Amino acid sequence: MSALLAALVGGAVLVQPSTDAAMQTLLKAAVTLRTFDHFAGACTRGPGFDAAASRVIAAWTTSQRVAQVRARVDEAERNPRQKQVIASAVESIAERLRGQSIGDCAVAVSVTRTSEAQFATSAPELAGAPASGEPAAPAAPVAPASPSSGPAAAAPSVVTAELLASIESVGFDTRAGFGVGGFITTEVVPIVLFRNGEVLTDVRGLTAPGGLAAHKAANPGKWTRWQRAGGELQIARAKGFVKLPFQVTYATLPAGFRLRGMYRRLGGAGTLGVGGTSSVAVWDQYRFTADGAVERGGGAGASSEAGDTSTVTRSTAAGRRGTYRIDGLVLHITYDDGATAQHLLITDPDDPKTAIWIDGNGYVRRGE
Repeated sequence: MSALLAALVGGAVLVQPSTDAAMQTLLKAAVTLRTFDHFAGACTRGPGFDAAASRVIAAWTTSQRVAQVRARVDEAERNPRQKQVIASAVESIAERLRGQSIGDCAVAVSVTRTSEAQFATSAPELAGAPASGEPAAPAAPVAPASPSSGPAAAAPSVVTAELLASIESVGFDTRAGFGVGGFITTEVVPIVLFRNGEVLTDVRGLTAPGGLAAHKAANPGKWTRWQRAGGELQIARAKGFVKLPFQVTYATLPAGFRLRGMYRRLGGAGTLGVGGTSSVAVWDQYRFTADGAVERGGGAGASSEAGDTSTVTRSTAAGRRGTYRIDGLVLHITYDDGATAQHLLITDPDDPKTAIWIDGNGYVRRGE
């Protein structure tokens, strides 16, 4: 159920023309919240939530700073176009779920358990506590700020020296995901192995508001244990320790480390995987040069069929140029307009030519 909701939310947002990261975050949060409101309202008008469901919703509302996110979404919906985009996406999701024979109350609770609804980590800039150094996302389109008179000062690292010292290495695991067309895929994802034997399975937790302890308390399912036994690197699953699918681990990146080439991430959603006729693709890419320059771009496309009619749309975002530096596990970017960003960067320090992971998402090298 949660996986279906995640795919529907992603697909509903990705078909929109904007591929700006801040706007994508805002739209996903808005669609997620309004989907919850839609089904929660229907539940309240019907049987209402039982005591257990009420406790789940209350805990989610507090831990994920829903009030702060709601205020940002309310502000965004003052823009008529954005309000229509959000409403259309919610209606699309509701229409898909009406045929699933799932009660409104159950759907509302399921929404709170999706990764998109964990606003403290999926949209920290909206929840009131930026976790990765990104500027707070505007709640509605605003005129671009005038360029700063000089280069922006480098922001402090989002990963402290103390935190780095507690990390033994970075390994890799696999997980199921949704790809273009809604087909189930297998993704390779980085995991963080700590010296105390703990494992963080979502690297974004390194920059979660309140630190690792707060993240673990709010997301216990994203933490487990690791060990080396019989010459194997093992991770604790529900039935005990099992061999990790990848046995190679990497330390943090060395001082002065550089990337070179264009790296692209392709994702998507849709209904082809369940017999439908719609497909959504979105791509995000970075082009790095060895002298410290970077350009970020991306785009989105969608296709659908209804009877004898087919529709194809495509949009491409203008590239943003700037400079970058790498510090341990942190990619610092200063864009030419003065904006700064920080991301978690993981790769093989001896061979970054195949793939890199930025904020836990894999990017494949596609050339110079």
